[in-house]
Amino acid sequence: LFKGALFMSAGIVDHATGTRDMRRLGGLVTLLPATFTITVIGGLSMAGIPPFSGFLSKEQFLKATVDMMTFNFLRT
Repeated sequence: LFKGALFMSAGIVDHATGTRDMRRLGGLVTLLPATFTITVIGGLSMAGIPPFSGFLSKEQFLKATVDMMTFNFLRT
């Protein structure tokens, strides 16, 4: 979900500005405040910061890995 939001944010910026030149993209927070907010939330989710959805998915991967390692350790 958060990766889709980040891709959509990139498309919104490209469409709204008409360029991908980083030197011309300054000050977008005043032009596109909602897009900025969605991008920040998506970035924090991708980083795995609690309480965002990325944290929950990374926590589930960690739990599954620990459970699998514990199961394999007990079998040997």
